[in-house]
Amino acid sequence: KLSMGLETDLLVHPERLSPQLICPICTQVLKNPVQTPSEHLFCEEELLEWMTISSFCPVTKLQLIAQDIKKPSRIILNMLAELEVYCPNKGNGCKWIGLNEQLSLHLSTCNCKGPDELRKDIAERDNRILDLLGRIEVLELKCIELDEENRHLKGIIADNNRKLRIFNALTESKQSELISTHEKSSYSNINDADEADSTH
Repeated sequence: KLSMGLETDLLVHPERLSPQLICPICTQVLKNPVQTPSEHLFCEEELLEWMTISSFCPVTKLQLIAQDIKKPSRIILNMLAELEVYCPNKGNGCKWIGLNEQLSLHLSTCNCKGPDELRKDIAERDNRILDLLGRIEVLELKCIELDEENRHLKGIIADNNRKLRIFNALTESKQSELISTHEKSSYSNINDADEADSTH
């Protein structure tokens, strides 16, 4: 199967490589390393693939628990990032040499890719385009749904405003009636009082 790690042939100074930066599974330089409780380091994808067929560590033979697997220390990550490497396309004429952490960026713009790499790039680009088209379609459908919901809500708001106007009108009418009734009652009470006074 294809190795997940970085090939040691790409190292500018392989003699300086610490053995602990070699994945025990693929025997290549660690890529996206993870660490087990026994402090052994593996390429993340290599270990994940291993765990689909075995629940025991390939080094210690102790049982592995996914929750106990974590990222290694910053020191390990820095050691990997600072490795000096060649471009994998050096066989096609690429003269680039740089830090391991810069390799992915370089590969995205390398002009010396072989036919297989170019086909892979085209396939990845096509997949990204299909993914974006799919997202656009989903967003367009969402926009249609939101437009329909917006129209529905506007209808509800308009209906509620109409009911509110009717309610306000009825309230004002009722208040006018109450005021009028109160004024009439007050006027009647005054008249009754005046009549009572006149009889005395």
